[in-house]
Amino acid sequence: MDDQLKLRLRERLGAMGVPLLGVISPATADRHAGIHVGWTINRPTVRVAQILPETRSVVVIGFPIWDDSMDLALRTPRGGWMYPGYLPVTLACREAAAVLAAAGHRTAFAYDKLSFKSLAVEAGLGRFGRNSLLVNAIYGPHLRLGVILTDAKLETDTRREEELCGDCRACLDACPVGALQPHRVDPDRCLVGVTLDPAADPARQEAALGRQQPSGLHGHIMCRACQEVCRYGAFRRDAPGWQAPSTA
Repeated sequence: MDDQLKLRLRERLGAMGVPLLGVISPATADRHAGIHVGWTINRPTVRVAQILPETRSVVVIGFPIWDDSMDLALRTPRGGWMYPGYLPVTLACREAAAVLAAAGHRTAFAYDKLSFKSLAVEAGLGRFGRNSLLVNAIYGPHLRLGVILTDAKLETDTRREEELCGDCRACLDACPVGALQPHRVDPDRCLVGVTLDPAADPARQEAALGRQQPSGLHGHIMCRACQEVCRYGAFRRDAPGWQAPSTA
């Protein structure tokens, strides 16, 4: 088990503004195989060996969303959507892979084949909030997640058992379209979900876009109503003294 390698990962990713890193075993990750993921993915998650047969560790990272621009959705020439705010966590995953490769290990990226939120819970990065998002006690629901598979044997982390939400329902009440029930999202109502669904009625999509401000023909800021009211995230992006993470 290479404790020094895990330390190097933490140090390098920390320098890039990634404060959260956890490791779980393939067996733990595989507990969440077969979960159906809807919207643009629309297929079940897989076992890690289907991505990298030699997997011995699953590395999960969390990158804070520190500016509204990280929730920007841009229309592509083919009519789909792209999300520039995911680029920093993609770069962090590539940097983690480079550190592992320099130590002689193989890596693979999971992308849309695993349940990132479920694995983040298992890795101790947070708990599921009542809005079905991952909630961290420091960063709240303001996180982007990444997963790297590797054949390196790293020390695993444990999930946090303490409940964060209690009987709070601020996120449920804040949803402007009533799409939330405790730990459940109605994809036919969620403003983000409707715009993601390629099969959604165009008129419904345009109506949803109109409620996500600022919006326009070529882009919009995704709805964050259920995140902005969360009592966690004292780091609040507009708090005095908050500095954006380095992506160097």
